Amino acid sequence: MHNIIQYFQEYELYTFKKGLDFLEEFSGLNISINNKITNSVIEINALKGIENSAYLEDIESYFKIKLMPIGYWRAMNRTLYIDESGSIYGNIDEFVTIFGNNFHEALDNIINLKTIKNFLVS
Repeated sequence: MHNIIQYFQEYELYTFKKGLDFLEEFSGLNISINNKITNSVIEINALKGIENSAYLEDIESYFKIKLMPIGYWRAMNRTLYIDESGSIYGNIDEFVTIFGNNFHEALDNIINLKTIKNFLVS
């Protein structure tokens, strides 16, 4: 956990308890997604998320919230984030998706191709 906090400090990114608790529980988890749209892997890896978080400030400004990068969805090229309430977001450039109000709902929505909210934040 110390290394995770160090990554956020190194990149001068905001941290909060819900996000750190999430990373403590799920960091290192690779989730295979196999449905009719994709056969890919979601990686819960803070560093991978941080490295791909170029639009973080734009997303936070648009939604008026704080986010922590938590991982990366390889095949969909999406950086994954968690907000202070536990909702899960993903983005490809300025296109943002709210996957769910919590991690389990987000996975259910992704795996079962349920309708999710999409936004353009530019």
